[in-house]
Amino acid sequence: MGGNGAGKSTLLRIVAGVLEPDRGAVTLAGDPIHGGGAAARRRLGYAPDATEALPDLQVSELCALVRALKQAPPLDRAWVERIGVGAFYRQRLSGLSFGQRKRALLLAALVGDPWLLVLDEPTNGLDAEGV
Repeated sequence: MGGNGAGKSTLLRIVAGVLEPDRGAVTLAGDPIHGGGAAARRRLGYAPDATEALPDLQVSELCALVRALKQAPPLDRAWVERIGVGAFYRQRLSGLSFGQRKRALLLAALVGDPWLLVLDEPTNGLDAEGV
């Protein structure tokens, strides 16, 4: 917890392997996240707060990309409905509302059945039912 600009999102990006730490190391089950830590990254799911990346991808394509990067098995289709993205699974991220993009990022974070989920502002932009 902390105020705006305190570094919460930066810390989560470091933990997820998106940013390199200035010093120290992040490991998951003894495997490094940074420096090519593919084994650790397979065990981690990350949903950023920002949703501007890859606007031309469909939700299904985003999940396929994450699956390929993690060398993970196909996502259990039940998650698509449970997360509430079934109605827009084949739509482009750029055409979705902020809350729908947040759901899509959560779905992508679940690819590979990760041991650890790193979620930045996971309920931001969701309606009460979505939370």
